[in-house]
Amino acid sequence: MSVADIDVLQVPSELEQMISLCRLRRPRRVLEIGSWQGGTMRVWLTQSPEIVVAVDLDHQREEMYERWRSSATQLEVITGDSLSDEVKELVRRYAPYDWVFIDGDHAEAAVRSDVALALECASPGALLLLHDVQLGAGGEGEPGPRIVLEEFRAGGHEVAEYVEQPYGGRWAHGIGVVWL
Repeated sequence: MSVADIDVLQVPSELEQMISLCRLRRPRRVLEIGSWQGGTMRVWLTQSPEIVVAVDLDHQREEMYERWRSSATQLEVITGDSLSDEVKELVRRYAPYDWVFIDGDHAEAAVRSDVALALECASPGALLLLHDVQLGAGGEGEPGPRIVLEEFRAGGHEVAEYVEQPYGGRWAHGIGVVWL
């Protein structure tokens, strides 16, 4: 999917479900770990939250963020590794968050670290969203998001999944939602 020359890595039907949930919930404080070209950043920024914090190793199209940002939204762009203490401290500065979208490093240890930070910074009743909870055809992708999502489910959290079935795409996909 492409939005104004920005690649969006979510399957369109899965992204639409997440956008609907975002519009319903109207988050005030958003944290995104893993922004890449900004496809989902556009979604958050156009919903007029109070603040959006974007974390990525290399924001590919950061110049676009300002075009999408409503005048009512404070935007904080953090460039660096979400696993580093420096980046974690910057993320904590803008907490609490009521919407956290994690689409960074999908290795299990990295997902666990990002989720631990999100839990520390989440407000009561926040939503945690994990991208790529379903491996692609042929098993492509890292299982970290699926493993962590299943642990939340086993722990009694309310969990939903937006996963297009059948999906014959090569890459990992799917969005897991956890009510905190």
